[in-house]
Amino acid sequence: MYLSNGRPPTGGGLGKLPHTTGCAWAIGVRLYGLGAAHPALLTEGDPVSTTPAATSPSPNRTSPGPSSPHRLPALTRLGVTTRGHFDPQVSIVTGGGSGIGRGLVLRLAARGSHVVVADLDLAKASAVAAQAGPTATAASLDVADAAAVRALVDETVARHGRLDLMVNNAGVGIGGLHEQLEQEQWDLALTVNLGGVINGINAAYPVMRAAGRGHILNTASLAGLFPAPTMLPYTMSKHAVVGLSTALRAEAASVGVRVSVLCPGFVDTPLLDEIHTGGLGPGRRTHSMRKQIRFMQPTLVSVDTVVDKALAGLARNQAIIPVGVNAAILWRLNRYAPVVARALSQVQATGARRILPRPSGTGATGATGAKGVTGVTGVTNPAAQPRRHLS
Repeated sequence: MYLSNGRPPTGGGLGKLPHTTGCAWAIGVRLYGLGAAHPALLTEGDPVSTTPAATSPSPNRTSPGPSSPHRLPALTRLGVTTRGHFDPQVSIVTGGGSGIGRGLVLRLAARGSHVVVADLDLAKASAVAAQAGPTATAASLDVADAAAVRALVDETVARHGRLDLMVNNAGVGIGGLHEQLEQEQWDLALTVNLGGVINGINAAYPVMRAAGRGHILNTASLAGLFPAPTMLPYTMSKHAVVGLSTALRAEAASVGVRVSVLCPGFVDTPLLDEIHTGGLGPGRRTHSMRKQIRFMQPTLVSVDTVVDKALAGLARNQAIIPVGVNAAILWRLNRYAPVVARALSQVQATGARRILPRPSGTGATGATGAKGVTGVTGVTNPAAQPRRHLS
C-alpha cells in the first residue's frame, strides 16, 4: 500500500494520484533528486500506492533512531506542514503571571500538561502555578536575558526529558504619538517584545529540532498585521514577530517542528492601564490607554476567547491565529485592500491625536533639546521593567 521505490505507481503516473500527493512527489524529485536510490523518503504511513508488494522494506534499509529525521512523515520532510494530534506533555509559558499567559497556563494544566509558569514577577507566577495545580511550577525569568531563557529551557528538558510547547508570550505595551516617544521606548520594544521572542526561539528550537517534534507559539498582536498608529515601537516589534514566526515556520517544517503566531486584537487585561510612553511628567512611568483603545476597538477581547482560539489554532497547526472580529477584518483588509487600510489607519491616528495625553515638554527632540520624562528607566536595567504581554 506504500511507495517504497521513490517512483509513482505504474499504470497511470501522477494522474492517478491524489493531487497533493502527486505534487509532493514531483517536488521531491525536482528538489532532492529522488528516485530508486532514495527509498527512505517515503515511510510506512504515507498512502500513495495500491500495490501490496510496495510495503516490503528495502533489505538494505536500517531502522533510524528515535530522533532521526528519516522517521518524519514524507510530506513533513518536504516542508509541507500538516495537522496532527495536539497534546503537549511539557510546556513553558513566558509572561505566565497574568493576562493571556495566565489563561494559557491554566488551560494547558487542565489538559494534563506540565507547565512552567515563567514571569518576571515570581510572586504572580507562583500564584498562577498554585492555581493551576500540581502539574505547574513557577520560575522567575527576564526574557531579555538570553542566558536565563536558555537555562530555563535546559533545566526543563533535564527534569522532564522533553519540551513540547514553547509559548513566547511576555512583552510590554508601548503607546503614544511619535513626538511623545523617546529612545527608551524604542529600545524597550526591541529588547523585550522582539528580543524576548528571539531568545525563546533560540533556546527551544534546537531542542525541538533534535527531537523532531514540538510547537512554538509566539504572541504578536493585531498590530503585527495592520499598520496600527500611536504605538509605533509596539507595532514595529509585533510586525517583526509575525515575520520571524512565518519565516521560521517554513524552515522548521522539514524537521518536524511547528511554529504559529498569535495575533489578537486589544485584550481586556490590566496591562491596558500600564502602557509605557514618554513625556508624562515627573514620577510617571505608565498610564492607561483604555480611552484611546476604545476609540480604535469599541469591544475588548476576553482572555478566554484568546485562549480558546490559541489552542484551537495550535491543534490545527495554524500559521497565523487572529483573534477577534477586528483582527480578522483588518488583517484581510490590509492584505486585499491596502489603500483602504492605510486610510483607516490615518483616521485612527487623527482621532487619537485629539485625546492622547500631551507631552510635558517639547517631546523627544524638541527645539530646546530637552526631553520629556521617560516612561521607562532605560534598557541598562531591563529587569526592572514589566514583561507582561499586551495584545
